[in-house]
Amino acid sequence: MYSRMKKNVERYFEILDGHFGSYYRRMIENGQNRGEIAIKSEKDYTEIAAKSECITLFEDLRTIDWDSLSEDIRKIPGVKVYSYGNEFYIENVIKKTGMYADTVVFDEPIASGVQYLWRFGKAPPTYLLPRIISIAMFMLSIKDLMLADVNPPIVIFRGHILPELILKPYPEAETRNTLIEMSKVDYLNFASELFGKTFDSIDEIRSFLIAECSSTGIRKLKDLHALMKNPEILIQKQQDMDDLFSLIRTKAIDERDKDPYIYQRLERYPHPGSAFIGMAFDEFIRGWFAGFNKLLHGCGTLVCHPLVEQGLQWNIMKWKFNRDNRTTTGDHKPSKHACVLNALQLDNFKWLGNIPLDGIIKLRQAGELQDLRELFGREIAEIKNAREDEFEIVVNQINYNLKQAFQQHENQIHELNEKYIKQFELDVLSLLVSGSIGALATVVQPLGYLAGLLAGTGGFETVNDLLEKRSELKKLNQKPLGLLFEAHTKQTEC
Repeated sequence: MYSRMKKNVERYFEILDGHFGSYYRRMIENGQNRGEIAIKSEKDYTEIAAKSECITLFEDLRTIDWDSLSEDIRKIPGVKVYSYGNEFYIENVIKKTGMYADTVVFDEPIASGVQYLWRFGKAPPTYLLPRIISIAMFMLSIKDLMLADVNPPIVIFRGHILPELILKPYPEAETRNTLIEMSKVDYLNFASELFGKTFDSIDEIRSFLIAECSSTGIRKLKDLHALMKNPEILIQKQQDMDDLFSLIRTKAIDERDKDPYIYQRLERYPHPGSAFIGMAFDEFIRGWFAGFNKLLHGCGTLVCHPLVEQGLQWNIMKWKFNRDNRTTTGDHKPSKHACVLNALQLDNFKWLGNIPLDGIIKLRQAGELQDLRELFGREIAEIKNAREDEFEIVVNQINYNLKQAFQQHENQIHELNEKYIKQFELDVLSLLVSGSIGALATVVQPLGYLAGLLAGTGGFETVNDLLEKRSELKKLNQKPLGLLFEAHTKQTEC
């Protein structure tokens, strides 16, 4: 890691350790998760103490040179991917993209997690501080990954729009306002195409969705789907419907817990619950467009490839690329790297989440990332115009590449096992003839039924020979493809 960047990152972790290191050590010692630690921390602070802790933390974070950190990120070479999301999403992204991208860039999560709530007084400090502690536990858990002795860095964060106590807004106010206006235009055009109806304002879309959902008593997403005249720009497979249903259901529970009177405000509609579905749908799509433009702006600033959270968002992103190609000058299409990286986020590759973080560090230290990148991207050409069928080709090609590689890996393991067992049987016969059978059963465990034949002492050359063959197999499993194969096998077993 570059010296100035490393200094800033080390300073960041010094601050977190100074404020919350005792919680992290307790979490590790007791085998707890960060949620449990956050809940228990609620009893440790009064409202005044919680507010003081938040302010002190924010003041400490101001001592980091955020401007130089962003400048250094821009200069990082190689394949960089930038994404936004909470710490749970970030952890998943690191595992899925760390086998392809040189560097994963994300917004510093304490800032992005609390800035809105703090700035507008939406939550008391006694609510915010446990949330901050939970995020801090996650960040401390990836400290070794962020400070790993590799270039370019595996993971890095950039400054975010923080409470005025910490940083100047990023992006600047004028740019931010431009992005907001762009997002409104995008959403108006998308909703008009999706529902086959011209909308003149964002409020008109929201009113339409709430009224239509309520008047028809929509309870299921297939009924919402029926309102769409061109559903393919949003819903392209059953998984997309399932994801949308899950999001709306989760939002309904969250909103009810935060604001128990939300349904009362919708009681003027015939079916308040159905009206909520329309309201939630509107907020999701509108929010995604705001996120996309912020994401693309950040990618341009940091020279990164964009990464979105799930298939639904990727569908909308593809629509945006296509529309920009039709309505503006320039070349608006995702790069090959962006397509592969976003494809790896789909459920087809959920098993990549089984890859251990220390495995990514070892892979990078061994300089073997390029081999994996070539494996994932083999026979995938540059995207020409962001048509849907081109993205399907990318996903199918990655699946094919992995299937072929796994088959080759299994063949290599089989060949080694055959050689291993054949040689061992010969050695056993010679040992039986000479009457010198060593106590090898505890040393050579992978030999299965043959291990039970061994007893006594001796056979030193045989032990070395067998350990050498076992080492061959171990090295094969520790190769990049071996890590992938093991992660995929775990999913199959589940």
